[in-house]
Amino acid sequence: MESPREKLLKSIRDSGTYQANLARIDHAVGLILLLLAIGSSGTAALLGFATQVRSSYIGALALVPGSLALLATTVKFDARAQWHFDKKRALNGLERRLEFEMPNPPTADQIALIANELTKIHQTFGKRWSREFGQNWAWARHGHNGK
Repeated sequence: MESPREKLLKSIRDSGTYQANLARIDHAVGLILLLLAIGSSGTAALLGFATQVRSSYIGALALVPGSLALLATTVKFDARAQWHFDKKRALNGLERRLEFEMPNPPTADQIALIANELTKIHQTFGKRWSREFGQNWAWARHGHNGK
């Protein structure tokens, strides 16, 4: 049977691993979108200058970079990746605190303290996510200044 300390450590580590994976995915998606935008722009230019491809096809291909740029800036993949890495670092600090700064076994009060701090990390980063990445449509409901 796992001790409360081991359960809490597992929870912190699992959450950190999850955050690291999401950060890598967001970073990769942002990079892929950038590469696709550059590639489609270059392809459209080459097709326009060096071939007899219909202008409507080239025009359609020329729309791709702008669309991908709009997607990347709207979803903010790089900023999301940074958010996940920041949360992972906060979780790592909590893990180190439980692992190395607490006696083994820690008291029930010490476990409760770390568990409370874990909850605060999740709440703080949840609020930050809402502030940085939540869609704020208040301006559409209440006018341009959100009042």
